Amino acid sequence: ALCMLELGYNPGSLPRTAHPLNMAAADVRCCPPGSLGAAGSGEYTPTGTVWTHESRDYYVTGIGREKQEEKGSEEKAGKSLVALLMWPDVWGWNSGAIRQRADELAAEGYAVIIPRSFKTALKGGTSGDGLYPTFTFEANGAEFGPWLTVASAKPHVDAMVDASVVFATSCVGATKLGAVGVCWGAWAATVASSRHANIVVGVGWHPSVGIEAKMGGDPIELIRRAQCPWYYMPAGNDKELEYGVDGVFTQALVEKFGKESVKTMRFQSMMHGWMPRGDPTDAAVIAAQKMAMEETKSYLKAHLL
Repeated sequence: ALCMLELGYNPGSLPRTAHPLNMAAADVRCCPPGSLGAAGSGEYTPTGTVWTHESRDYYVTGIGREKQEEKGSEEKAGKSLVALLMWPDVWGWNSGAIRQRADELAAEGYAVIIPRSFKTALKGGTSGDGLYPTFTFEANGAEFGPWLTVASAKPHVDAMVDASVVFATSCVGATKLGAVGVCWGAWAATVASSRHANIVVGVGWHPSVGIEAKMGGDPIELIRRAQCPWYYMPAGNDKELEYGVDGVFTQALVEKFGKESVKTMRFQSMMHGWMPRGDPTDAAVIAAQKMAMEETKSYLKAHLL
């Protein structure tokens, strides 16, 4: 099927209870209390474009339309194209600095792909995906659970991540894949990793892999099905029980891939959401974002390049 650039688009502009980590039915948040809310994109103008493939949309950066027209030239030249699939938080594929983060990773030589991720957008969402920009859990939290149950239903997410991998390999032309997940996106990326062995490394920024419980599964069993090592970068208000060095999620990965391959670094002074939604004028946020990006680049390079 044809991979199309969307012309004229402005890229700038049922709970389980047996497991002790499963969310209570009344807990509709995917983010811990105190997490940052939605953020605008500021003055940054993304450098990528939107492609459409099989009626699904993707923000793509680090590769131009010419690759679509000349797909295969990299392989013919004896080179390989490495792509990162980046899944966003619940505000979707164009919220806050998510595309800026993608562009920064693309500068390292990767093609970076952000899928339009949710089955439905709440009240139009943000650029047609996820939550709407003014949504807050404090004022609008009652809307979240019913929306997420549909928008993030497992059959949809399974199909979405499968389509994203097909897009990256057959349309973009990638021969090797990594995954980066942000909050909700770390859960989606873990689902992808459990289904696709050609994803060889994963990074989770303030991850919310525990969403698996809200969607009727067991998060530890999901993590055990992952087919690649991960680097977790939790915020100060993310659960030490889950993402700490001895956290159950971290240890599930260590048991499978070894402690030399699995990493975790807690950003204690940051609140969940800081990578795409942190205050771009706050020096501490800027420093934490820079450190997280450097750690991400180093970990990805070790596994992909």
